Amino acid sequence: MSAPLSSHNYLTGNFNSNKLTEENYKDRTIVIKMGGDLLTHDAVYTIATQVAELCKLGAKPIIVHGGALYIDELLEERNIPVEQDYDSGVRRTTREVIEIADEILKIKNQEIVTIFKEVFKEMLGDNSKILGIDGYENNLILAKKAATHFGGRATSINKEYMNELVNTQGLIPIINPICMNENPDSDEFRINPNGDDVAMRIFEQMNYKNDNPILILCSDTCVWDKNKKPLSNISEKEIDDFIKDEVIKGGMIIKVKDAKEAALFKPNGKVFILNGSKENAILNAISEKNGSATLICSHKEEANNNIYLPNIPISA
Repeated sequence: MSAPLSSHNYLTGNFNSNKLTEENYKDRTIVIKMGGDLLTHDAVYTIATQVAELCKLGAKPIIVHGGALYIDELLEERNIPVEQDYDSGVRRTTREVIEIADEILKIKNQEIVTIFKEVFKEMLGDNSKILGIDGYENNLILAKKAATHFGGRATSINKEYMNELVNTQGLIPIINPICMNENPDSDEFRINPNGDDVAMRIFEQMNYKNDNPILILCSDTCVWDKNKKPLSNISEKEIDDFIKDEVIKGGMIIKVKDAKEAALFKPNGKVFILNGSKENAILNAISEKNGSATLICSHKEEANNNIYLPNIPISA
């Protein structure tokens, strides 16, 4: 990473406004992934106010949202059985499941768009640039299906179309992560990859400034060590060790694996995992002060095991 981690000073409080200037952020693309557990009105409103602040500085946000929680709820409500993929442990996306996923994620997408429009009208006086969009529209994001179901991984981005939306039209896309099947001969055109995976492909493949950040927002504070202390940074080797030792587990495994891959692919970029429900969490992280975020590092020497996030309660 470009900044020495030893200089980071994460404290709960106001963000470092000295770094949040038009000079630093004008025309910079910032990818933001909103976890499905952050799609409540209050959490989305908190995120939207910070995105509006970034837009005031001329930044160009690209937002991807999740929604696995809502997919699972609707599957249960309609009595559709859920199977687990033996290899990955994630939900098998059958044809019935992908219909449900697309249905509910479209609904959540429009709810997010409505809140963003409300915030942008209030803060900027203009909400016409907020765009809700499916990942499969105009082949925006292609994905490869899993071996036995319609889950999978995002593989490539329609750069021309994304540039048209973000740079030419100046839109702020809010993306439903259902992607287009990269196999045109398949009898199902949609693939349902993990939303973190979709966000990482956008971060990796769009040709923006190398040190642009991506922020993975979730409801957990950040990444914790084996003593349940929150870390301000973590290296690729530490990620592997923490997963092996079951220090990192559950849904955080997918997030840190994708983050590690992105950090290795684009080592000058900044990959953050943070609690997106906290006030100013996004602004804190990218200003490199007063945040509650974990920075994912591509090399061991860039991480310092003794740097923790003070003033964050120890996880129960």
